[in-house]
Amino acid sequence: MVSFALMLVMAGYLAGCGSYAQQPGRVTQPDSTHEQVASRSPEPAARVPSEDAPGSNLSGLPRYPGSVRVEYSRGQRGGLETIRARYLTRDGLDAVRGYYRGVFRAEGWEVANAEFYDDEWTFLVLHGDREAEIEIEEHEGGVTGMDIRLSEPVPEKETATRKTLQRKVKSPAGREPAPSPLPRPAERPTPAPAPQSA
Repeated sequence: MVSFALMLVMAGYLAGCGSYAQQPGRVTQPDSTHEQVASRSPEPAARVPSEDAPGSNLSGLPRYPGSVRVEYSRGQRGGLETIRARYLTRDGLDAVRGYYRGVFRAEGWEVANAEFYDDEWTFLVLHGDREAEIEIEEHEGGVTGMDIRLSEPVPEKETATRKTLQRKVKSPAGREPAPSPLPRPAERPTPAPAPQSA
């Protein structure tokens, strides 16, 4: 009987708490375990500049006709040369995608993967030892961006030159370079006779 009475008291207490929190005009603090999700502000519209950023065109992956280069970087990592180039054009996503599909066929690139997600096409293409990832994305303001990342082995000539330079700089630890051999006494040139005075 006591437990039954205790259950009734608890039920009444819980019911009262619920109605107290739902009273009109009552402000309740959000629970600290709930995260508030901030709305993302829209990206600013991309603008196509009038001139190319410094850089060079990629062999075997020509830029979309009339596009403008906005970024270019080049480096080396793990025996690979890496190049990244970004371009912008006022043409639509489908036109740019169709152009690069034609480039892949004409230049002999094998399409290893093609994905479309969130208004962006991503292609992974292979050509021998070369590998490239091309992302084509629509931006606000009717602008399409192309982001090309290319990696290929460092050219043999450049690798050989670098190894030669490293050999010249490094010497075995704790050893001085060997001195050049002196000529033997028999090989020493005879000094010219001194002029005699009269």
